[in-house]
Amino acid sequence: IGGPSLSADGRQIVMSVEQREHARLYVLSSDGTDVKLLSDSLELQGDPTWAPDMQSITSAALDHGVPRLFRIPVNGGSATVLVNDYALNPAWAGNELVLFSGPDVGTKVSLNAANADGSPHPLPEIALTRGARRVAFLAAQQSLVVLRGEIHHKDLWVVNLQSGAERQLTHFPLD
Repeated sequence: IGGPSLSADGRQIVMSVEQREHARLYVLSSDGTDVKLLSDSLELQGDPTWAPDMQSITSAALDHGVPRLFRIPVNGGSATVLVNDYALNPAWAGNELVLFSGPDVGTKVSLNAANADGSPHPLPEIALTRGARRVAFLAAQQSLVVLRGEIHHKDLWVVNLQSGAERQLTHFPLD
């Protein structure tokens, strides 16, 4: 379903899979050992990611038919809602900010943010295109790497989180 996502220290991997028509969230060592089932009760959606403290996983799961972000403890315990809004494909930007994509509106998808406590965090208006929901955070530049372009042809762009200014990184050929 989503992942894999490496922990900050590179020692663990989290991924969600569908087995026998049921979503499961697993953590394992990066050498493939110590596989641990974290959840088999959530209707997981999109990619999971490690929380900055490495004590929990942040992942979207359906809650009354709407994908919301959940905090799932790595060492046991119940998952708790982190973000009540429509949210998919979380990406942590440092320790205090989680970014996520919102609902599709036509061919655009909004990029939203919340603080570590789940409260909304303002961002400049950043729209992603359908099929390009995932983002990566560049800590040194306080920026994101996103995909921009048409359905069948996209390039990488950097977007500044403070100003919303964009700069194209790649110029891939059309083929």
